[in-house]
Amino acid sequence: MLNKIKIALQMSIADTSKDDLLNLMVEDVQEFILNYCNIKELPGRAESLIRRIVVIRYNTLGSEGLSSESYSGISQSFIDGLPKDIKQELGAIRKVKF
Repeated sequence: MLNKIKIALQMSIADTSKDDLLNLMVEDVQEFILNYCNIKELPGRAESLIRRIVVIRYNTLGSEGLSSESYSGISQSFIDGLPKDIKQELGAIRKVKF
């Protein structure tokens, strides 16, 4: 999975300088999915979700809490939370607690 994340982030697979951070992010996202979906085990289709969420979180490192910023006339907007398509996929595996 780590190599696929690196490819998505356009990193060299040989570059191991961010491996610890990426592995930690994978663990955090796995825990998030388990807790959010109220499940004890990740389904096989979760790998794609994990990868996509890690890429989103990696790309927003350092901009937590910002909705947009502007420097020298260049504006950048950030997504708030997870994209709708990812929320829908999480909803499909989510179990409701009673």
